[in-house]
Amino acid sequence: MRQGQNPEPPRWLENLLTCALPPSRQDDIPGDLREEFHARSVRGVPVNLWYIRQVAGLIGRQLYSGGKMRTLLLTCCGFTLLACVWLTTMESILRHPGYPSRMILDALLGAGSLAIGLVVLFLATTIWRWLALAAAVAAGGVGISAIVRDARAVHFEGFVLLIGSALSIQAALSIWVLVFRPRRERT
Repeated sequence: MRQGQNPEPPRWLENLLTCALPPSRQDDIPGDLREEFHARSVRGVPVNLWYIRQVAGLIGRQLYSGGKMRTLLLTCCGFTLLACVWLTTMESILRHPGYPSRMILDALLGAGSLAIGLVVLFLATTIWRWLALAAAVAAGGVGISAIVRDARAVHFEGFVLLIGSALSIQAALSIWVLVFRPRRERT
């Protein structure tokens, strides 16, 4: 059959869904969705939007199905990533003395938060877990250092306390999820 007669679901969405699913479900769920996609396309129903909604819903459920600690870690990673983007933006606008090195640190911390989140979501191999763990420990060290320096400073900055605490909590959650969480809970 020609491509126009038998439409296929977007391949990149199928790949994304497969990465987000646990190994035991990586064949049946995408296969069921593909069958429903074909059935709907035969009836003339617009299927691409339907398929996107189905994949987004399944990925969303998968995101929050890994237990409370995993959910907390992913939420913390999202917060610290946004905080690092905000810090980098503010550094580039305000341009206080020494801002280039702080921008690099903010960008590295943001990249570390993103990497941890991606490892927790998609990559279960040992090397990636250890790299994410190293990023988490480094971010935790920066967070604790920021809290201590802010507590000793003449001019207290509340946002430093908040972001430093988030980085420290992210490090602790990362250690739990990536190292100490029982193997049966890992997806």
